[in-house]
Amino acid sequence: WYLASPDSLKPSLFIFDRAEGGTGLSESLYDRVEEWVNNARQLVVSCGCKDGCPGCLLSPRCSINNEAISKRSMMPWLQRLI
Repeated sequence: WYLASPDSLKPSLFIFDRAEGGTGLSESLYDRVEEWVNNARQLVVSCGCKDGCPGCLLSPRCSINNEAISKRSMMPWLQRLI
């Protein structure tokens, strides 16, 4: 978990392909980053939940039980990525 990239010291998003040898998904996402970040933002904005739910923001695989995740804190990060 990084708040900033160790290389650039700027906020960064890391996408990992968990399949051995890769599936090419990470490269495809990188090429279309603006599209999927806009889609993620729209999903969070349009969800009727109060502060994040499994449908818009939370991950069942989160190692810290989604404790650091909220809609309120996510929106500025999505805006910066766009």
